[in-house]
Amino acid sequence: KPLAPEESKNLSLGFTLHPFSGFDLTVDGYQIKITDQIYSTSNIAVTPAIAAAMASAGVPGASSIAQVRFFQNAFDSTTKGVDVVGTYKYNWENGQRTTFTGAFNMNTFKIDEIKIAGLFNAQSVFNFENNAPRWRGILTLNHVVGDFTFTLRDNIFGHSKIQSTVAPFPIQTYKAGVQQIDLDVKYAFSETYSVSVGGRNIFDKYPDKDKLQLLTNGSQWRDGPIDIQGGFYYVRLDAKF
Repeated sequence: KPLAPEESKNLSLGFTLHPFSGFDLTVDGYQIKITDQIYSTSNIAVTPAIAAAMASAGVPGASSIAQVRFFQNAFDSTTKGVDVVGTYKYNWENGQRTTFTGAFNMNTFKIDEIKIAGLFNAQSVFNFENNAPRWRGILTLNHVVGDFTFTLRDNIFGHSKIQSTVAPFPIQTYKAGVQQIDLDVKYAFSETYSVSVGGRNIFDKYPDKDKLQLLTNGSQWRDGPIDIQGGFYYVRLDAKF
């Protein structure tokens, strides 16, 4: 069927606190209900009837295609979560500035109703509801000394799960507490130009290796919050106009 627009209803409630000088805290809870959410179907085995229909529609190589999948307005879903962000800023007597930031997010995902029977199997439902980490925390330290700015960031992820789409449908659990450390050192040698040296995932951390044996092309890791290509290091020149 042709795709129709998604519709959503968002309910949120939050508050902000400023308990003492330099410290701010925000807490936001939310619920998002999406109707007719667009999502890829599960893999559909190509029967002779489907192959004939594809051939008549002019699909190249229709007779050699074993499975197909496509986007549809597949289901209604509900996402519930909370965001907590705390920031503390301190100005030193010698002119240096330090900012500590802690951020925490927790989400749950649930499919409320599947709109097209037979195009979305139980494993797809499980993976939609469990494949993303349940929570994530970010701790950031930013320190300014004259023309230098130092930024250190610690990303921490909660556990997640994925289920194989091949019988007997085993489940792999990715453990919580995996950390990814980022570092950036910037020097501003004028109001216009600055140079930065740093890295993302500087200790070259990788996620757990795939145990379900469903990946192709020699890949050992499944895409997720931890970069499957390991550490990334850079030198960057910035210009403001």
